[in-house]
This record gives sequence, structure tokens and C-alpha cells, in this order.
Amino acid sequence: MKKVLFMPAGFSLAHVGRLVTLAQALPCHSYEVTFACDPHYHRFIPDQFRRRLATSLRPDEFRRRLEKGQPLIDQSLLRTQVEEDIILMRSIRPDLVVGDFRPSLGISAPLENALCMNVINALWSPWSKEPFQLPLLVDIPPIKWLGARAGRKLMETVLPLALAFHCRPFNRVRRDYGLKTLPNNLRDIYSAGDFIAYADLPLLAPTPGAPAHHQHIGPVLWEPDIPLPDWWEEIPADKPLVYVSVGSTGRTDFLPKICAALTSLGVVAAVSTAGRTSVSPIPGKIYVADYLPGLPLSQRASLVVNNGGSGGVYQALTAGVPVLGIAANMDQCMVMNPVVRHGAGKLVMAEEAGTYDWRRTMTVMLNSSTMKTSAQSLSRHIAAQSAPDTFRNWVNQILGVPTPRLRRIETNLVGREVELLVNELA
Repeated sequence: MKKVLFMPAGFSLAHVGRLVTLAQALPCHSYEVTFACDPHYHRFIPDQFRRRLATSLRPDEFRRRLEKGQPLIDQSLLRTQVEEDIILMRSIRPDLVVGDFRPSLGISAPLENALCMNVINALWSPWSKEPFQLPLLVDIPPIKWLGARAGRKLMETVLPLALAFHCRPFNRVRRDYGLKTLPNNLRDIYSAGDFIAYADLPLLAPTPGAPAHHQHIGPVLWEPDIPLPDWWEEIPADKPLVYVSVGSTGRTDFLPKICAALTSLGVVAAVSTAGRTSVSPIPGKIYVADYLPGLPLSQRASLVVNNGGSGGVYQALTAGVPVLGIAANMDQCMVMNPVVRHGAGKLVMAEEAGTYDWRRTMTVMLNSSTMKTSAQSLSRHIAAQSAPDTFRNWVNQILGVPTPRLRRIETNLVGREVELLVNELA
């Protein structure tokens, strides 16, 4: 039995879910899986996996730091995580550690000589050509004083310096543990590891020139195992459905205006609040729940509105549905921009949400056959690659686990010759 330790970030359910999907691809007869994450997410971890505790940023603190332009990686939290990582690795002795936005593994894994795989979006690869883009940080005093236009110019000017500054705590802790520093580039820090798995379509997020230990495994789809809401069968079938989800890191202040616009359009809206805000349901028009199964809703929808994060965006594109992404952070901007370039979506910056003409934009998107065709084209690319299968085969290769192969056996059954496909361990 090979031991694999999964350690996702705790500020977003999407990171937890992404690793759950990949862990479930590992056969239980060959792998012993342990999940270490914030206990708030333990209810989403399948019972067949072991659970351990790990400290992480909570969603509210993550959002606060982003809005203030503060580093997501600070020395105090990083040191705590490194010490936790080391204790866990010495206790479990994993053959492989798989992280998803847990930068501390870039320090703790080499200290413990542990093989480490980082699951990231390819847009954060050092080989990505996608430019950095950041929503306007309206809560920072200089931006408030300068206004939107001058504030954005200031942000664009200082962004490279700011990103380098955000790397300093990581490299300082590396030095304290006797490790060489990495370039002051967030892409190098987020992709630190022995193996890097890109959870993206190469078509949307290419990484030309990346080395062999960097691989696109494809989009990783996940959603919580929750029942369909009571009102599922009540949704009118004769009206277009718009699926709206704020997720755990999206803005919620735009929801009333979006719902008002959808009501005026005569469509039906299914709204997932993630338990972060309240929306008044309207029978036959607005249906609300804390959590909703995103893929079935996307498959039934004519348009998906979300925060532009990769999890929700890929659910929409898997269903071949255009997506309207309202980006509140850099990652969401970078996920949405390639989708926009391929004609399958529209990006709205969070600072525009308060005055945006939602009705006009959603009307255009609901009636655009070109945008629908583009989304369906991307859906076919997604269907051609299985992230769980690619991940399992890669881990088997890394750890030397035999991969099952198919052996043909000919036999007679009721007087007819048939062929059976039998799994055989190589």
C-alpha cells in the first residue's frame, strides 16, 4: 500500500473538492489516502479517507487580505503550516504529498525528503504567458484618494513590485530553514514541487516549454454530494434557466441587482449563496439554496453567472454553457480572460458590479448563438481528457504501482464465442 497525503488550502471549498476528485481516482487496494485540512471541510471528505487537521486561511480572512492588498502568505502562518506539515509527514510517512495552494509544502517537503506534487491552475505556471490582471482594490487608501482611473494606473505600475513583496515571507522562511530562495515571482512559489499538475485545458492555459515534470491533467470537476433541492421539479421547463453562484470567495453585494435583472427578463434563476448572504425567493422566478449541485444545474442552464473561479467556470464549459464571471481577485481574472478570448464568456470586474448593466449583458449572452457554439466547442475538448485517469496513471508511474491492463480471454457461452475483458495487474 502506497501512502498519499492530500493537503488542500482551506480558504476555498474548490481546492478541497479538486483534491477529493483526484484522490478518488486512486484504487483503495493500492493506496492509503489521508486528507489534512481545516476541520470545517471534513464533512466533504469521503469516509474511506483518513482525516487529519491542518491550519489554513479561512475564507473571510482570505477575502479581507485580497481586498486590502495584503500578502496571502505571511511568516507566522507559513511557519505554523511548515511545522504542521513536518509533524504530519513524520507521522504518516507518505510516499507522495499532493498539495493544492498550500505553499508551505514548498518548504516542508524538501526538508523531509518527501515527494511533492502541486496541483495548480496553469495560469500560475512560470511558463504561462497569461498577463497578470487585478481588479481595482478600492479598499486601499491611495486608490480611494485617486479614484478609479488614476488608481488603476497606479496599481498597474506598482503590481510587479507588489507581487515581489508578497514573495518575501516565503523566501525568508526558506532561508531560516536552510533552503535556497526561489525567484521573487509568485508563479515560481506556487509551482514549487517535484511534480506540477495543471488542472486546466492546454487550449485555454498553454505552458509552452514547460519541463516533463509539469503536466496538464485537464480540468478537475467536483461538487459536494448534496441532494437536489425540494424545488428542483418546480422549475418551469418552458423558460430559460440562469444558474447563479457566488462561491466561497466571490462578492455577494451584486446579487440583488442580478436577481432583479433576471426577474425583469422573464427567465428563471437558481441561486447558490454558499451560506454567505440571503436572497429572497420568488415562486416561479427565483429559487435559492446555500449549496447546489453545480454540474446538473449547468447542464440545465442557458447561462451561468459566477465568480470566475476555475471550478465553476469549468462546470459551465463542461456543460457547453456560456459563463459570466464576476472577478474579485487576480486568479479569477486570469481564469476568465482565456474563456473570453475563445468567445465562451464575459468578464466583469468586481468594482464595476455596483453600476453594471446586468440586464443588457445577460440578454445578449442568452441570445448569442456564437457564444453558445464556442462553449460547446470547449466542452468537447474537456470531454476528451479525464483528469482523474491522467492523475492516477501519473501517480502510478511516479510510485511504481502497476497499472491494470486489459487481457482478452476467449470462451464459449451458450454456444456463442464472446470476448471478455479482464483486469489483470501487470
